[in-house]
Amino acid sequence: MNDEVSKWINRISTAEGCWQDYYDLIDEIRSYYTNKRRKNTQNIFWSSVETLKPFIYFKPPVPYVQRKDKKENAVLDAACQILEKALSADLEKQDFDGVMKYARNDYLTIGFGLTYEKVHTTFKKVMLPDAGPTGEKEVEVLDDMCVLTNYIDPKNVVVDSTHVRVWEDVSWVAQKIEMTKSEVIEQFGLEIASELLQDGGENEEMERETYVYKIWDKKNKKILYLSKEVSSKFLRVDDDVLNISGFFPFPKPVFATLSNDGVIPVPDFVQIKCLLDELDGVNTRMRLVQQALKVSGAYDGAFPELANILSKDVTLVEISDFEKIREKGGLSGFMEFAPIEQYIKTLQVLAERRKMLVSAIFEITGVSDIMRGNSSPTETATAVKKKTNFGTLRNQDRQNDFQRFLTDVLKIKAELICEQMPEDELKKFGDDVAPEHLDAAIFLLK
Repeated sequence: MNDEVSKWINRISTAEGCWQDYYDLIDEIRSYYTNKRRKNTQNIFWSSVETLKPFIYFKPPVPYVQRKDKKENAVLDAACQILEKALSADLEKQDFDGVMKYARNDYLTIGFGLTYEKVHTTFKKVMLPDAGPTGEKEVEVLDDMCVLTNYIDPKNVVVDSTHVRVWEDVSWVAQKIEMTKSEVIEQFGLEIASELLQDGGENEEMERETYVYKIWDKKNKKILYLSKEVSSKFLRVDDDVLNISGFFPFPKPVFATLSNDGVIPVPDFVQIKCLLDELDGVNTRMRLVQQALKVSGAYDGAFPELANILSKDVTLVEISDFEKIREKGGLSGFMEFAPIEQYIKTLQVLAERRKMLVSAIFEITGVSDIMRGNSSPTETATAVKKKTNFGTLRNQDRQNDFQRFLTDVLKIKAELICEQMPEDELKKFGDDVAPEHLDAAIFLLK
């Protein structure tokens, strides 16, 4: 076994062990949020998240590039203008809004949102003049380039957990990629087939799923590709060609609760789980009480006609000896109903407890009455304003953190555009720039 590969396999396995409880929690939260088991009849967790979604992020950003130095400088202004247009064009080439909403949804449900940037280029074949016998030759030229923002499922993220207290201590991050063995061999070469295919390469074995770990090693500025089933060497080792200032092609993730002794987040779901369980129990009891709450009783057998008197909303039945019923003071002398007062009181108590639980859940999650569109018409403007401020202040930190995350994504995207996009492509965004400033502005960006 290669010593370096063995060291990284141990690192990955150790980190996965530290994160395993969180991975299990992801499955539990997603199942509860989507109500897959149809058990939580009043999904107040879903309601809270849906209320907070537009507060955290609700529309795609409009790139704005501004100079830190406010002194007049036409070349710097031109560079900002070119980069701003390039960013806007890049966002239009992809569903950036959709990817950001994936990260926002993960942030609000499982407490961890992350995306990464990847340079995507396409080429086209063109015929150019040539001194050869045909007078032309076919060459490939750049057709288009963009920086794609990709979603990462936190369940497939492995983060350095050794001597890590805050995100800035993280020295490596890995993405766990599920692939078939045939895909692994196709991408990384036939020389790994002997270790990867233990059963001789039969069709069933070729289509079996395996995991490849893409590791961003910040310390050594390398991107490593590793499979636990291939212990003799790395599948591939790439140099850092992106040259991003922070190395990682993604910003610091948006986390829920952290306590500065690690980067494994504690989702909001954990804080309210006991209340959610009790609320589900109250709803179940109310349903059972409602099923038991029905009109039932007994009647005098001498009048079998009374058996179906309650079978319809409005019923008149023919009684053979009606005079006898009148003598006894009416139907109450011949019918007796089972008491239901205890059921009604039980429902009232349960309904009050449910109201208290919902209020407690919204208070813990920071969803104020006014954010849910629920206020009393008798409340003064000052009271309504206080409720609004309560909901805003409780969630302002989360909103600011996601705005930070969004800004960092655009900064990485801008950096990659400047580093990776050819000068001729960048010049296409300088149609409004004075010609005498264009080359100097492009030079500054590169």
